[in-house]
Amino acid sequence: MGGLLYGAVVAVLIAWGRNRIQDPSLQLMTVLITPFVAYIPSEMAGFSGVLSAVVAGFYLGTHGEGLLPPRVRASGQTIWGTLVSLLEAMLFVLLGLQLDAVLRAVRANYSITDLVVAALVVTATAMVLRMVLMMFLTSLQRFVSRSPLDVSGFRERVAIGWSGMRGAISLAIALSLPATLNGQQFTERGALIFIAGVVVMGTLLTQGTTLPWLLRKLRLSDEGTRHREFLRAEYEMDCAAVRKVDEMLTGGELDDRSADAMRDRFSKRIGHVKGLLDEGDLDRVKEEARDRRETLTQINQARRDSLISLYRSGDIDHDVFTKLARDMDIRDGGPGQYGV
Repeated sequence: MGGLLYGAVVAVLIAWGRNRIQDPSLQLMTVLITPFVAYIPSEMAGFSGVLSAVVAGFYLGTHGEGLLPPRVRASGQTIWGTLVSLLEAMLFVLLGLQLDAVLRAVRANYSITDLVVAALVVTATAMVLRMVLMMFLTSLQRFVSRSPLDVSGFRERVAIGWSGMRGAISLAIALSLPATLNGQQFTERGALIFIAGVVVMGTLLTQGTTLPWLLRKLRLSDEGTRHREFLRAEYEMDCAAVRKVDEMLTGGELDDRSADAMRDRFSKRIGHVKGLLDEGDLDRVKEEARDRRETLTQINQARRDSLISLYRSGDIDHDVFTKLARDMDIRDGGPGQYGV
């Protein structure tokens, strides 16, 4: 309980502080040190550092919209994606490095066969319990106000129930178990790590490898539906932008020339997106988007070559070069797979 409470306090304080930090470097640094602030003091106080970090991460992940400006979010997503991949790989490496010691420790107290059977039972129990929970989720949602989930359909509940693969968090909790407990050797630590490893590998190999097949059988992997949802969202966002431009023009925050330029920009996007929504052939839309991406890649490369030429000739200094290059990196992604 102490770890949960400490993680919640850290999350609230970090969110409060991030709203008041203006420097992008400090904002990103705050994001990077948050897990350490949540984990280390909690462990030193005798609580569960893993639970504290999980609670802090869950709160900031679900309440973090708007805490960081777009540029910091773009950089942070790249950094976090790399760190997550490295840390998850490191957990499996640590498990492999400890496997020999774990096996030697458990052999002194348990039969390997008994442990394997126990691990398989735990794996099956976890999979069944998640599926049972999802089957009754519709009833449970009645007690949750403003629930954003819409899993009333049987197929959706089956898919989510089968998506309960265990991974990094399960391994982290197992590997963080202390070697001693109340001054005595924690003899069950090796058995728990072994069972956790089997559960993780079992769910990844069974559920992870069969999930795409299950989605196809349940007819939930409908790319056309995702295509239309993506375009509808783009359409609504651009319409909201046009309404905001009109509102700012009425309020005197924009002059007529700026308002016309912005309205023209978003109106063109609205017309383009509406045309894609009316287009029924998804493959054709993707092919056209791919052609546009290739064209924009060549155009952007010409702009980049011009920028490099200006820098090498001494017409612009290093600061101007790096800022323009960064702006191009952020903006020049081109149309996505749905043509927007």
